Amino acid sequence: MEQITNIFEIPACNLDSLEQKIKKLNRKALKLNCQPITLETIGTLEKTPVSNSQDMNDYYFYHNITTTYHQIKLSGISPIIAGYELIASCEAMENGTLIKTIPGKSYPEEYRELLICEHCNSDRKRKYTFIVRHIETDTYKMVGKSCLKDFLGHVDPAFYASYLEIINISDDSEFDGIPAGAMRYDIVSFMNIVAAVIREKGFLSRSKASELDGVLPTSDIVEKIITDIIGKYTIDITENDKKLADDALNWCKNLPEYNLNDYMYSIHLLSQERTIRIKDFGFVASIIPAYVKMIERQIEAERKATKTKEQSISDYVGTPGEKIQIELTYVKFFHYDTMFGTIWIHKFEDNNGNIFVWKTSKALTDIKCSDNLKLKGSIKEHNEYKGEKQTILTRCKIS
Repeated sequence: MEQITNIFEIPACNLDSLEQKIKKLNRKALKLNCQPITLETIGTLEKTPVSNSQDMNDYYFYHNITTTYHQIKLSGISPIIAGYELIASCEAMENGTLIKTIPGKSYPEEYRELLICEHCNSDRKRKYTFIVRHIETDTYKMVGKSCLKDFLGHVDPAFYASYLEIINISDDSEFDGIPAGAMRYDIVSFMNIVAAVIREKGFLSRSKASELDGVLPTSDIVEKIITDIIGKYTIDITENDKKLADDALNWCKNLPEYNLNDYMYSIHLLSQERTIRIKDFGFVASIIPAYVKMIERQIEAERKATKTKEQSISDYVGTPGEKIQIELTYVKFFHYDTMFGTIWIHKFEDNNGNIFVWKTSKALTDIKCSDNLKLKGSIKEHNEYKGEKQTILTRCKIS
């Protein structure tokens, strides 16, 4: 028989069911020496769900909610032993076989005493059988109930695909007739809400929230806002929220795929999706705090690098024992008490950023920090403190 080819758009949540049905039909086609049915995915697209409720349609549009569909090419027909017609149904009674004939049809009388399947030849007691006739050869067969489809045709694959095109059969809980697992949410809109929630309430992961009584994780709060139709849960989104969400998404998209741990690799993949599922809300919501932590680490690293750089500017001046006369800026001072009295430590800096330290019992009460001054003294030694090179002075006079 001529093969038939059709194109269908099947919801992603239904594709597995269609594939399983085609496999089952092909197993039967193999037994009946029929041409197998082919199923090929030729594209993927996302479509906005359509509801009988205008409120739901407005909600889907406002939140950019979509469902994923696969475009499939289905070629083939239902497996069948061609050329047969149904003649009668037979039912076992206490005193014989009750045969109901299709009007205008007849059958061999010997079938009144039989309840067998001449197709599979299985030897078992039957309640129902059917009589079929080959139209061209005018020959008859009695077949069992489960074998009847081999002669009259199994489920038409095109009919089943058409059914799955408009009916969702997912086991997930439904949202206005649409399986929750089939719904997809615009990732940019989602991230904008996440940023707003974090701004108002901070971020709380699911694991941390489980340790607290009655506290929802951030992803659940966002889900309540997104899936709320009547406006009970709302939040204002600022331009700063949108910028943070956009920056975090771009950062995550552009992460190098090598040397990423499982978590980082997962959010990297999800960030590249245009739409996301509810079950991925927790992962995607965590992109923003992960980005913020990265920025904080970056700032701290830059601060340390700057501090190290500033410290490394200073160099030793002169040689120990040398007398010097130099213009300096008074940077800061501190003191501590000993059994011999109070010790003052004065810190100075020259125009090149070199640091000078004078340890003395004398407080410089007549000068202030940031004052410029002239100092005479001797170089006692060169020392390094926390990565900073210092020229240590002694017997100083200031003018």
